[in-house]
Amino acid sequence: MIRLGFFAQVDDTKCTGCKLCEPICPAGAIEMKEKTATVDIDRCIDCQRCIDRCSRENAVSRIPRPSEVVRYVDHSDFDPLQIKTLCAKAGLLPHMPICGCMRTTGKEAVAAVLKGATTPEDLCAMTGLRAGCGMYCMTRIFQVLEACGI
Repeated sequence: MIRLGFFAQVDDTKCTGCKLCEPICPAGAIEMKEKTATVDIDRCIDCQRCIDRCSRENAVSRIPRPSEVVRYVDHSDFDPLQIKTLCAKAGLLPHMPICGCMRTTGKEAVAAVLKGATTPEDLCAMTGLRAGCGMYCMTRIFQVLEACGI
C-alpha cells in the first residue's frame, strides 16, 4: 500500500517533447500528446523519475493532490486458495513483500492481476510497486504475471 499526496505535472510551455520522461515512468502515466508530455494522475505513483530525467529545468514538477490517494488492491476480494496457488506458482509466499521499498506483498500483486492488471505498468499503477528504487521487484512482477498466464 502506498499513500500518495502528490503527482507529477508537466509545464507544456517548457516541455520540448524529447520523450525522455515517457519510457522511465514505471506506472505508464506519461504519454506524449501533440509533442508534449502529459501525466495521467490516476496512474502516477509519485516516483519522481520523470522529474529526475527531464532535461529541462522545472518542466516537470510535483503538485499536491486535492486529497490523498491510496494505491492498494485488497486480496480479500478474491478466493484465498486461488491467491495462494498463484503465489506458489510464482514462487512467492503470499504474505511476504515482493517490493522492499513499498512492502507490496505477493498476494496483493496477484490480486491486482486478478483485478485486471496485464502489464508491469498496470501493477505499478494499481499497487504502487516500483515507487521506490524500482529495480529489485521487477523479477517478482514478471513472476506474478507469468504465474497468472500473462
